[in-house]
Amino acid sequence: FQLGAIAKVHKNLRLGASYESPTWYRISEETTQSIATTRDDAGTLVTDVIAPNVINIFPSFRLQTPAKINGSAAILFGKKGLISFDYTLKDYANLKFRPTNDANFASQNNLISNTLKSTSSYRIGGEYRIDELSLRGGYRFEESPYEDGTTFSDLTGFSVGLGYNFGKIRIDATYDQSEQTRNFQLFNQGLTDSNRVDGKNSNVTVSVNFTL
Repeated sequence: FQLGAIAKVHKNLRLGASYESPTWYRISEETTQSIATTRDDAGTLVTDVIAPNVINIFPSFRLQTPAKINGSAAILFGKKGLISFDYTLKDYANLKFRPTNDANFASQNNLISNTLKSTSSYRIGGEYRIDELSLRGGYRFEESPYEDGTTFSDLTGFSVGLGYNFGKIRIDATYDQSEQTRNFQLFNQGLTDSNRVDGKNSNVTVSVNFTL
């Protein structure tokens, strides 16, 4: 569930807060299996299929995702524009498999609590209007959920955009870019050197809105 509130503390200032509860998933898994082989029989390919109709049913389990707390503020400049700020707190160490008395799940939960941590994310954005033209820009920062800070680094990003209101038609265009470094370790033993990947993600979005 989600709870939230917005307060108008001044004609040009809005404050908001929200809480998003953990999500509980019940997961049930089952698999089927079969084997198919193809052989050359005197120049003719023959396929043999062994389908024993075996269905493997595993005990169901539950997954609990962490809660999320959000705070926001917005400063309005009449009809000319605004500046907004958002802060989000989320503790990934609270991710849990249940039942916790299961030895395997207890081990996984211990690994999660020692590997992941609480994170903060910040977003600031603004919009300025010049007649029918709107100019927009924003910046975001998201902390890495990993304690070591190297498996996934912090994420940073920005966006710029503009929009034009033609009356019954409005066109908006946005460009956003984010960067994050990841280190992948392919094996736990032996060849344990990690591979560093510097990721940069860019998106261009164009939308057209019609008013009937």
